[in-house]
Amino acid sequence: MRRNRVVAALAAVIVVVVVVVVLVLARGDDGGPSEETVAWAGSICSSLTEWQSSIESIANVAATGLSKESLANAFDDAAQATDELVADLKALDSPDIETGDELKRRLDQSVDELSSDYESLKAEAEDALDADSTAELLGALASLAPRFQALIGGVGEMLETLQSEDVVGGARDELEQAFEDAESCRELRGEPEPED
Repeated sequence: MRRNRVVAALAAVIVVVVVVVVLVLARGDDGGPSEETVAWAGSICSSLTEWQSSIESIANVAATGLSKESLANAFDDAAQATDELVADLKALDSPDIETGDELKRRLDQSVDELSSDYESLKAEAEDALDADSTAELLGALASLAPRFQALIGGVGEMLETLQSEDVVGGARDELEQAFEDAESCRELRGEPEPED
């Protein structure tokens, strides 16, 4: 009889331990991204937002106080912003997910492509600054406008690539949620802040 009570007590202890372990594991892995992964996604979006603002400021100069000097200054600012973007994003470590190393490699590759696209566009824009008249300058800039739009659109393509299944595999849902949760990513997408 005493033996039965000991066995029953031992079984009860085992059941309690199993339940606690299951609850701890469930709480620790709720299928959502870790804070580190959300912060990683947020760093990318924050850097891209600052860079995008600098690129868009070129269009603002062209639309308002157009002069060769103001445009040249805007291009210089955008070049500096591009250098900072490259440095910031390449300095990021791999996120703590299963395919973090591949994701980091693809991020660096995307950043290099974005930088190269900007340098090519900047060279053409600098040629436009050599125009002899304001009308020629406006015509040259107008012909570059679709390229600037494509450059800005490249930000969205970069984020889609980073979240694609061929890059992150089984971690896709986690990464998509991280980009969804990061406040700076909501700002980049132009979404309003959620109400409390």
